[in-house]
Amino acid sequence: MKQVIDWLRGPALFADLVVRRQATWKPRLLAATALLWATSELSTLRERFAQARKIIEKVFRWQPAAGMSYPGFLKMLGKWQPELLGTVVPHLREQLQAGQPAQWETAGYVVFAGDGTRVALARSESLEAAFAPQRRRTSTLHRKKPSAMRRVPKKQTAASRQTKATSPQLWLTVLWHVGSGLPWAWRTGPSGASERDQLVALVPELPAHALLVAEAGFVGYDFWQALLRAGHHFVIRVGANVRLVRQ
Repeated sequence: MKQVIDWLRGPALFADLVVRRQATWKPRLLAATALLWATSELSTLRERFAQARKIIEKVFRWQPAAGMSYPGFLKMLGKWQPELLGTVVPHLREQLQAGQPAQWETAGYVVFAGDGTRVALARSESLEAAFAPQRRRTSTLHRKKPSAMRRVPKKQTAASRQTKATSPQLWLTVLWHVGSGLPWAWRTGPSGASERDQLVALVPELPAHALLVAEAGFVGYDFWQALLRAGHHFVIRVGANVRLVRQ
């Protein structure tokens, strides 16, 4: 386990991240614990943290023990997240490209899959404010359908409608390196975000000679042109509603 952590998160990687001497969470221990915490198969986040900390305590037994508080761990992870991601993500990409050449290319291309998904979040006030879907205003200009053609909505209480309207959801769009299974880059936003716009924002993070594989949600001339202008290739599934102009 220590050899794996040293390969993924060597000591020199965090040399420029300085914390106060009394801090209970040093950057390298924090990053290693976060890795184990995120990949654990236990059912609750607190159980995952307890398991991850127990492993880290044994792997780094010669170092001062990390903090025992789960809220303290989350607080430090939130505080150091930009610095840790800015350090760890480029290192993992370099390790993959240099150390695993057989996995780097597939059929002569650096192949990435792109897709988006919604993730349900806890109903806290802060998450509802940031990620709850915005209620759309209905237009008064369109004509009403005849009564025979209208769908009869199911009866809902005002409370149930409000609960559904304010349920916070995170929209997550990910670039996934197919040869290795490494999550390469990602974007997050509220539930009303556009996965296509998020994927366009990820195009600059693709390496040279990349081939993007995606499904029917990622069609459109502007999006495909953005990929071609950046020197990349794509294989995207389209439905019968897409008209391809020849020549």
